Amino acid sequence: MLGQNTSNLSTPWWVNDTDWNGNVMASKWGGVVALPIAQQYVDAGGIVYRSSEGMLSVKIHDESDLSNEGVAWMKGALSKEIPANAPIGAFTVSRPYDDNDQINTYILYQGGDGSIQVVWQDDDTWKGPETYDALGSADNGTYIACLTPGAYDKASIGIVKKKRHEQMLLPN
Repeated sequence: MLGQNTSNLSTPWWVNDTDWNGNVMASKWGGVVALPIAQQYVDAGGIVYRSSEGMLSVKIHDESDLSNEGVAWMKGALSKEIPANAPIGAFTVSRPYDDNDQINTYILYQGGDGSIQVVWQDDDTWKGPETYDALGSADNGTYIACLTPGAYDKASIGIVKKKRHEQMLLPN
């Protein structure tokens, strides 16, 4: 992942940490996406993955940390069945004009018919799946890539909350 350091220069950043407060059992060959879970990243990020039970799932790295207590992913349960080997992409944006550090999460995956499905959380519940004509359908197994604004605590870089970014990214 590329980020911006305190000198405003691009710099690579990666943390290899396998302590996830319990097992994360993903399905074999399923996609995994790492994302920030708050506008101001403090102590944790999260992953989106297909569980071994076939469900689209999210997991916070250190969900027991007090700094993660009020994050959006702790509210509402994501429970959507997705096909085996479904490509997954996801991104987060700030919740517009929110002073509680909340984010909106958008998860894209490929349905069994090749259509790109979108599941999202922009309040305390998960919504979807929905399809959008602009995303069309793709060959099965097509990779899905999404970009998320960076959030890095050491440089006090957060996800901006003054605009509605998802309006630029997803058609209405």
